[in-house]
Amino acid sequence: MGRYDHAFMTTEHSVERRGRRRMKSFLSIEVISADVISRGHILDLSDVGARCHAHVPPHARADVTLVWNAIRISGHVTWVKGNGFGVLFHPHLKPEQMAILLGA
Repeated sequence: MGRYDHAFMTTEHSVERRGRRRMKSFLSIEVISADVISRGHILDLSDVGARCHAHVPPHARADVTLVWNAIRISGHVTWVKGNGFGVLFHPHLKPEQMAILLGA
C-alpha cells in the first residue's frame, strides 16, 4: 500500500510482559471501527496483537478491523494514548498471515 511497507525484528519490546515476541513494522493500513474508516500504520506486530497509529484512532474497548491489501484482521482495542493504540486480535494470526505481513 505504501512506500514504507516493511517489517524487521526488534528486541525493545518485553517478551516477558506480552508472552510473545513483537516484530517492528511499518504497514500502511485502514482502520475500521463503528463504520468509521481511518488511515493508519501497524508499528509492531505479533500473532496475538499489534501496536498501531491512526490519524483518527478508535476508542478503547472498540472492536476494529485492520485492513492491509486483501488481509482483514479483527480485533479489540486494549488501550489508546494520543493517536497510538493497541489491538488484541481475535482470532490470532496464522503463521502464513504473519509471513505475508512481515514480507517473509
